[in-house]
Amino acid sequence: MSKLISEKLLKNKWLTEETLVHYKVHEKLDIEHAESFYHLISSKWLDKNIRNDIKKGLLFGNNLILNLYTDLL
Repeated sequence: MSKLISEKLLKNKWLTEETLVHYKVHEKLDIEHAESFYHLISSKWLDKNIRNDIKKGLLFGNNLILNLYTDLL
């Protein structure tokens, strides 16, 4: 997510490479957090009941993030 944001910020000239420190750090953290998250849920995915809860949670979280950034536009 941070990679996409940083690309848009640069493209629109809202920030420069030098002032993009926060997003550059988070580009790496986003990947690390995603890997940790998927490692955490991978064993639970085999249980169909829990899998449905995981899917609902992923969709809910995705909607929260998309709405947050869409509302900023």
